[in-house]
Amino acid sequence: MHQPKNQDKGLTLREKIQSCASWPDLIELFYPGRSFGIHRRNSGAPADLYQDPVLCRLYDALHQEERANYLRGVVQELKPIVMNLSPRSTVAEVGCGPGFIILGLASDPEIARLRLDFVGYDPSPEMISIANEKRCASQENTRISFFVGTTESIPAAHLLQKCSLLICRNVLSWIPYPESEFNSWSAALPPNAQVYLRDLRRDLPFAIAKQRILDCIQFQFHRSLLSFPPASMISSYLRALNPDEVRTSLDAASLSYVEHEVQSGVPADAGRPDRVEMLFMVARKT
Repeated sequence: MHQPKNQDKGLTLREKIQSCASWPDLIELFYPGRSFGIHRRNSGAPADLYQDPVLCRLYDALHQEERANYLRGVVQELKPIVMNLSPRSTVAEVGCGPGFIILGLASDPEIARLRLDFVGYDPSPEMISIANEKRCASQENTRISFFVGTTESIPAAHLLQKCSLLICRNVLSWIPYPESEFNSWSAALPPNAQVYLRDLRRDLPFAIAKQRILDCIQFQFHRSLLSFPPASMISSYLRALNPDEVRTSLDAASLSYVEHEVQSGVPADAGRPDRVEMLFMVARKT
């Protein structure tokens, strides 16, 4: 885990972050001497948070108090798309983490009537272990499965061939090469399959991003986009895409961009990046 450089020893981490007036200041604080910049995607920024099983368990535990409210919002966000699927379709989630989204969708009474199959995969063995622990307690567990892997793995490639909806929520910034990921989805998904994307956006104004990072220190998770250690959250912003980059990459992968505002109350991104903190898109395999 990266730590801020050793300067101003008398200041707290919060005070050091507050003293940063720009992205270069913040990047230099946590990654001194690195050539990272906010105007391009930095695939070399650290992405090793979930290799630590203790942090995986901590991530899961720290979300418990507000998980119910959070999950209800996520289910409502995705439900209109899921309810339009044919009965017995397959819904998959890339980077499913501890499985909350898959489990939340599967347990919704209206969605359950469709008898959908839900599958989540993640490269973190600890995250999948947590997901399977929760799956065993679910009444819909016979239609839910989780496995360790990435889109490049054989199980995932086979899964996507029968997938009607692929969910990628807060994962793009952790994927080394999103363009290659989109191409893999397109190669495996059947025609008319949908891809739901939600993620950080690198063009978020500095003041908003800085506040989210400070929120992490204060443990005010209800105000934070992602409850990560500050250095990991900064790395997530550095690795994130902006909306134009996502649209260009989707087009190149023959994934037709069909919608960019799927959560009620979230303004469109076009022309007002100061009004929306997250990137929302739905694409379809053409």
